[in-house]
Amino acid sequence: MRFLPTILLFVGACDALRLNPQYNTPAEFLRTDAIPWNQDGPIDLLKKEFLQNPQHNIIDQASRKLENVWPHIDGREFLKRSTSWKPAGDGGRKLRARLKERFQKHETFTFAAFGSSVTAGHDGWLQAAWPAQLERILKPTFEKLGMNFEARNRGMGGYGEMPYASGCLHNRAGDGVDALSWEWGMFGDSACERSSFLREASGLERNPVLFNLVNVELQWRYRACPDGHCAAAKARHNFLEDQKIYDKAPEEKYRDPEEFLKEDYISQDKLNLFEDANKDHAIYCSNGIAHNHLSQQLPAGVGEDIINLNIEAATKPMCNITFYQAREKLFNTNWHPGPLGHYVIASQVAHYILENLMQVVEMEFFQLRGRRAGPTADNPLVDQAETLTDSEINSMQCGNLMTAKCWTGVEPNTGSLKDLSVTSSTWKHAVSPQTKVSSGNTILGHLDKRYSLQGRQDSGSLEFHVNVEASEDSHQYLLFCGTPCGWQCNTAYGYFSMDNNRWWNEHSYKQFSSSSKDDPDKIKAKMGFTKGEKRKRTNDFAVEVDGQEVSTESLDELRKELFHAETGKYCRNCPKLSDMCQPVAKLSRGEHTIALRVDPKTYADQEFAAKTLLEVGQVMLVE
Repeated sequence: MRFLPTILLFVGACDALRLNPQYNTPAEFLRTDAIPWNQDGPIDLLKKEFLQNPQHNIIDQASRKLENVWPHIDGREFLKRSTSWKPAGDGGRKLRARLKERFQKHETFTFAAFGSSVTAGHDGWLQAAWPAQLERILKPTFEKLGMNFEARNRGMGGYGEMPYASGCLHNRAGDGVDALSWEWGMFGDSACERSSFLREASGLERNPVLFNLVNVELQWRYRACPDGHCAAAKARHNFLEDQKIYDKAPEEKYRDPEEFLKEDYISQDKLNLFEDANKDHAIYCSNGIAHNHLSQQLPAGVGEDIINLNIEAATKPMCNITFYQAREKLFNTNWHPGPLGHYVIASQVAHYILENLMQVVEMEFFQLRGRRAGPTADNPLVDQAETLTDSEINSMQCGNLMTAKCWTGVEPNTGSLKDLSVTSSTWKHAVSPQTKVSSGNTILGHLDKRYSLQGRQDSGSLEFHVNVEASEDSHQYLLFCGTPCGWQCNTAYGYFSMDNNRWWNEHSYKQFSSSSKDDPDKIKAKMGFTKGEKRKRTNDFAVEVDGQEVSTESLDELRKELFHAETGKYCRNCPKLSDMCQPVAKLSRGEHTIALRVDPKTYADQEFAAKTLLEVGQVMLVE
């Protein structure tokens, strides 16, 4: 009989949820303003019992603080909009499993944020980027609960997810990761490149939960020009700049983003000025555009536990409010978020995590309150999360090989190119000349530097050993990957992939031009460039494996074996991977000696060939 009050309380809560369908979760029901019942029944006793729990109060206060930051709108509804667009198929079960384990063991919950220059925080301060803001929001709450929270920024500007994230995920993410984010929507990565990210994530130590950033911008669009490029939109942007609606502080020093949401940050006079200038233009409020994201084109049953965040969906509650319109450039610097844009992303991710953490604390509370061992593994309330099965991997029809080991020049990492067992080399290890490095980036603190091993025709061989840890009857494939350029290359670019035609276009001559007086047509002729034609199918290196040179025919066969569109074993229809990387050997178990040298074949003129810089940006073993 001593458990009867607890049983009545728990049953009472379940009845309240059943009779009040507006409460989606027990944690939502238990908010202090959620229960409309009288004070004499078991429901009120349940409320009092749980609300006396300090852990509940810690999480509740953190959630409310986050919701109350946003003036003139319903902050709770605003923060929930992004995840309600396409809720996770498992209802957050996998996330709660990860949170529960860290909560019970008093350990650090680790979130590794992967993506493009948006995640890396370009055009702003590293501290303002959404991963840093996510840690700033959640760390104090987790510490009060006896846990900790760490956000690792693994964004990299200028290329898609393969091969420098997916393809090298464990190296880049590090150990002990509970959650990963995916944010490469602007790069149009193929379905198989996205599925590779899923496969590698599933194979990580803790099988982390995935957050899919469907889009990352808050859009203010005129109905007359939904693409944002009409005269009215440009006039609005110019007005924001010319009238100095906001100051330049975000560029001059870091500020906590909450400062930009204070009423006095922009004076009422300036708000009136802005409102008057834009009164004749109707704003289009978008529900969010979803394209090129992680959850697309997945087979049935795969990726059900992905948490989808449609950040643009958050625009609708605020897009017609002058307070927010006047802060547009703080939300969107350009295609990169400004400090408020990053804060929106961080707030929505943090709010979702806090809601699920509340459910974990609630279940722990009731198990402790009832002095029971808790539900067994066959109970539907028990959170379980499985890795992808072989059949699920095969159903993606993308290949089933995985990276066994990776040495990369992309930072941060846990295994760099300097860790290769190099025995002989005059090649230089340095920041890639294709990376835009400026004092501004150094001051702003961005982490995504790209190092490479760099050699030319006169550099001799880059010789190193690799140890293949495979079974007696299996093999691992050795791949070399180059480094990507930006809009154009900054040096005479050396190609690893014989099929790569990126950076072979009308502007490619600029990598050989040192003066505006240079004749572009003469340079193109010396390059061997003809408009409308692809680069000749070749590469700019030669390689020996255990003293034997690998023939061009063998290199071509290895490409087909790994990358063929229908039968490739590693990644089919993966252009970003296959354009950057070249498989060079199929290695048996044991130690092997590799010797790489520059053998320029792309450029017709010998002078240009001698200038060819070949960069090793990553070395991979795949099995």
